[in-house]
Amino acid sequence: MATCFSSSSWLKLQFIIVVFLFAVISSISSPVNGCFTSIFSFGDSVSDTGNLIEISNLEIGKIPHSAFPPNGRTFFHRPTGRFCDGRLVIDFLAEALGLPFLPPYYRYKNATSEKFENDFKQLLRNSLIVMGEIGGNDYSHAYKQGKNIEDVRNFVPPVVDSITSSINELIELGAVTFLVPGNFPIGCSASYLTLFQGSDKDQYDPLTGCLTWLC
Repeated sequence: MATCFSSSSWLKLQFIIVVFLFAVISSISSPVNGCFTSIFSFGDSVSDTGNLIEISNLEIGKIPHSAFPPNGRTFFHRPTGRFCDGRLVIDFLAEALGLPFLPPYYRYKNATSEKFENDFKQLLRNSLIVMGEIGGNDYSHAYKQGKNIEDVRNFVPPVVDSITSSINELIELGAVTFLVPGNFPIGCSASYLTLFQGSDKDQYDPLTGCLTWLC
C-alpha cells in the first residue's frame, strides 16, 4: 500500500521493528586494541547473521532462502542464515576489531546477562554501534509497486529521520561511537537490473554496467 511509505510514523514503527528483530551483540570482557568490547548492529537482512531463520523456527514456520545453499558456501561451508555466500560487512568489521562474529539476537533473546543488566551504560559506551543498512526495503518495495524515482525520493527524509531519532535515543542511553553506512548503489543490484532492463545504453555505466539513474 502506498500509505506504508508516505507515513513518517509508519516508517518509524517499521524501523523499531527491524531494530528489535535484527539487533545482535558480540561481547568480550575487555577492549580489543584499545577500541571496543562489543558491537551492536541494527539493520535489515544485509546485516542479518541468522535471525530470520530463528524467527521462522519460532513463529513463521516457513524456512527462508538464507537457510539453503549457495548461502554460506565460500567461508562457513554451510548456510548460517546470512543472505550471502560468505561473510557480511558486519563480519569483516568484527574481524578487523578482533571480536567474534555476531550471533543472531533471536537465538539468545530470552537469555539474561548480569553484565548487560547491571552495567548497560558502560557496555554501550565501550561498544561500536552499527546503524544500517536501513531503508533499502522501503525503496525496494516502492519500486516494485510501480513508484517512480521522484516518489521514492520522498521516502528518504522520513527514513533518515527514523535513523536519526534512534541514534539520539541510543546516545541518551550511553552510546558514544556510531557507524552509519549508506545504502548500496541499487543500480548495480541484479534485481533492479532485471526489473528495469532496457536497450538504451545511455542508462548504463559503460564500466560497471550499473543503471546510472539508480546509483
